[in-house]
Amino acid sequence: MWKERCGLLGDEKAVEFRLFLLTCFENTVSEVLGEEVRKALVERLMKNTGLKREELIGRTDILTRNLKGVFGDSAVVLEGMMAKQIYSRLGLGTPPQNLETAIDQAKLAYVESYSKYSRT
Repeated sequence: MWKERCGLLGDEKAVEFRLFLLTCFENTVSEVLGEEVRKALVERLMKNTGLKREELIGRTDILTRNLKGVFGDSAVVLEGMMAKQIYSRLGLGTPPQNLETAIDQAKLAYVESYSKYSRT
């Protein structure tokens, strides 16, 4: 699924974009819940999913399901805050409510901005 989403990006840019998303995720959790909670959450997510830290963000479906398992219905608030941080850092407007949709649209904006700047 991640490869399909990042098909518009070369391998290097896909990794760069994934790291950008991971940074936004971790910053959001750290800012809202604190650094210790961020560390514990990432550790729990890796244990529960079998994914490496840098792979978590590439599987939005697994990430959101596990966040809901940890935070219940409040997970959508954290997801919304993450989407806002992604959009803010990319200079975009208001993100959609769904995190997966927000990431897909952010990827398109990222590809567009990369393409624009790589032509000059």
